[in-house]
Amino acid sequence: MFATGIAQWDIFAIEWKYYSTLQAVHIISSITVSALLIIPFVNIHVFKYRNNLIGKKRNNKNGMFLGITLLLVTLSGLYLFFVGNRGGDEVGMYSYNIHLYGSFLLLFFLWHHTNFPYSNLKKEQIMRKLKVKKQAVFAFVILFTMFIPTLSYSSVSSSALYLTKDKQYIYSANLDGGSVSKINAKNGKKIFEKVLGIDIRRIAFKSDESVYGVTDYMKNRVYFLNKENKIIKEVKTPNRPHAIIYDEKNRYFFVTIYEDKEILVIDDTNFKVIKTVKTLETPRGMALTDDGRLLVTHAMLGIVTIYDSKSFKKLKTITLHSTQDGDEFVSQGVPRLLDDIEIKPDGSEAWLVHVLWNFDHPFQFQSTVFPSISVISLKEGLEREDEQKRKHLFKSINILNNKNETMIVSNPWDLAFSNDAQKAFVTLAGSEDVMVFNLERSQSSSKGRRHRKKANVSGSGAKATQIFRAYPNGTNPQAILVHPDNNNIYVQNASTLNITLLDSGGSHPFARVTLQKESFSQLVAKDPLPSRLREGKKLFNNANSDFNNLTPMSGDFWMSCNSCHFEGFNFTNRFLFKDTQVDKFKKATIGHDNLNGFISKTPLADYVRIARDTQGGMGADEKAQIALADPENMSAELKDKMQNLHSYVTSKENLRYLSTWIKLEDDVEKYHVEDWTNSAKCKSCHSDIFEQWADSNHKNLVGTNPYYMVLENLAAKEEGEEFRKWCMGCHNPSAVTTGLQKTTDTMDKFFDTGAKTLIEELKVHGNSKLEEGVSCITCHRITKVENTGGNASYTLNITEREKYAFEDSNSEMGQWLS
Repeated sequence: MFATGIAQWDIFAIEWKYYSTLQAVHIISSITVSALLIIPFVNIHVFKYRNNLIGKKRNNKNGMFLGITLLLVTLSGLYLFFVGNRGGDEVGMYSYNIHLYGSFLLLFFLWHHTNFPYSNLKKEQIMRKLKVKKQAVFAFVILFTMFIPTLSYSSVSSSALYLTKDKQYIYSANLDGGSVSKINAKNGKKIFEKVLGIDIRRIAFKSDESVYGVTDYMKNRVYFLNKENKIIKEVKTPNRPHAIIYDEKNRYFFVTIYEDKEILVIDDTNFKVIKTVKTLETPRGMALTDDGRLLVTHAMLGIVTIYDSKSFKKLKTITLHSTQDGDEFVSQGVPRLLDDIEIKPDGSEAWLVHVLWNFDHPFQFQSTVFPSISVISLKEGLEREDEQKRKHLFKSINILNNKNETMIVSNPWDLAFSNDAQKAFVTLAGSEDVMVFNLERSQSSSKGRRHRKKANVSGSGAKATQIFRAYPNGTNPQAILVHPDNNNIYVQNASTLNITLLDSGGSHPFARVTLQKESFSQLVAKDPLPSRLREGKKLFNNANSDFNNLTPMSGDFWMSCNSCHFEGFNFTNRFLFKDTQVDKFKKATIGHDNLNGFISKTPLADYVRIARDTQGGMGADEKAQIALADPENMSAELKDKMQNLHSYVTSKENLRYLSTWIKLEDDVEKYHVEDWTNSAKCKSCHSDIFEQWADSNHKNLVGTNPYYMVLENLAAKEEGEEFRKWCMGCHNPSAVTTGLQKTTDTMDKFFDTGAKTLIEELKVHGNSKLEEGVSCITCHRITKVENTGGNASYTLNITEREKYAFEDSNSEMGQWLS
């Protein structure tokens, strides 16, 4: 009985097919032994002690305590057997602890009573002190033995949600809400909201919760705040800080720098950067094991790097395996879009969600992007990916709907384990679901299981047991947090900036996740994004076929725009070009066919074509049984939706000018002519450089050059007027950023030398006349180059600079003084 009970502990990680047998043996033996031996034994001792009360030979308290212990162990065992809620609600948790520790107490008392020399009371008195010492030592050994296996690991992973140690409050990094909120974990009441910046990604607390840090992805900052939520330090970082975690042992904060391939190590006392660790590209999520190994995911490489958190030495690089199959519709491809990584409570494995990009054929929504979960074994020194345990769509992720069809999911985002490590919960941001894995039912064989493709063979490990499709639509669920003391699951929604509360149903193998409250807590009082931009961003990230069900962005919940264009249009697009096997010179559009001019003639209609012909949306998926959207004859409602999407595509962090990749770092819609200082002003101090530039193609290969203008006009004729900016991004950035649609097409400067006309214009107009070409200030005010795979992929900052005295003066004296 005790042997089978001990064998069911998590530390042995016994597979379900053996575990279920052990459980049956445990229950049968418990009933048998209790009925034939333990209950009679307890009754005899209690009765005997009652008879001895008169003679005062021995007190009956020990015997009564033994009976109470047996009763509690029996009742808790019955509850666990019939309800099975080992780590869910409070009753289940108490039952589990009573049954576990009560069993050890029962064993101890049985040993004590069977070894007590009742026949010799004098000997008892003589040996009492010695026996008490022996029993104390034995009790200590028993307690030490039973507590060791149940010690929880102190591993930590980066997250946008944090539960305080008293389990009363939740802190939320509110993403593009630009703030941090604290809410009551019991009723969802918001305690406060602290507005900080633009895009607050992740949050981490010191172990004593006296200080917490958050990353601002768009503003390139890490903020540290105290208990009173006052900023005590603002750390300027390189481009795109994302994850942050705290290392209690070494007293560091670690921060990943997504675009600049770095990890910052920040001291937890003065909050200074004490070390910068160079990494592979796109470091993203982080997790720290209890023995000091730092795990870092590389989103666009499909790699996990392991460092020693004290010495920062790289211990291992694990490249997640790629798969290939002749059947395009089988889950396959290269791992991409890795984000947060989660360590199992027992520390044995790390799970990370991602997608597989399959770009060896023309882009198609059912054969290009597949959701997956990879598993890494964390045995020290032998860390590796357990390839057989990867969760594939149609394999481990294989839930059938009421029509006996596999339920498709998209954009897996975050993962959390139940406190007892028997279940894993995954948010699916695109299809807007929550997926549940039952780790208790892991098995190495998949015989008899249904698969969409007969040739598929599932790997070993846990399988999905539920896809909770009743999740609120239009929410974009991302971060997930499981409460350790009850059934509450908290999910942070990126589109609606709130938290949804779910009920796990407990740890019973047949428990189901249900919805408790759609909007448990509204995290942000005022959305900083305009409503049209918010709706456009929601469409870009959505693959929920039930959302806007007459004109969905995707077919069969398959994938969103974000599945490839990770977080919009930025340097990650370069990896699309790198991974695709399509010849870019023969097929410039690569993924999107049937466009009416590179999204520059009729962009709203092109968005419909992309969703319809590439993503299976807008009625293209036959299973949807809705009318096919006509991009040339859109309804007013659909046109308005596509205008919202256009607002996001052309937002500041994306393709602001649509056909060129120029971005403006400072917070302006466009520059004014005066912002572009006339390059002739540079001549007085930099005469040699000015003379080299004056007759170069940087200055002259633009509007006054007939060869250039023929090509720009041809581009505009074939692809739409907007496509002029594709040329102008490199040849005339000052015109693009001031809002001009066309460069000057006169040839009055074609035979100009030494920039004589420019020098004369400075004398006459000062800075009130725009200079053509690539001016001096263009190159000297580039703050970032993204290497996107597109043209002109640089960021400018013209206005946020210190100007010379009298720089904007139109008088000749002022210009001379400047």
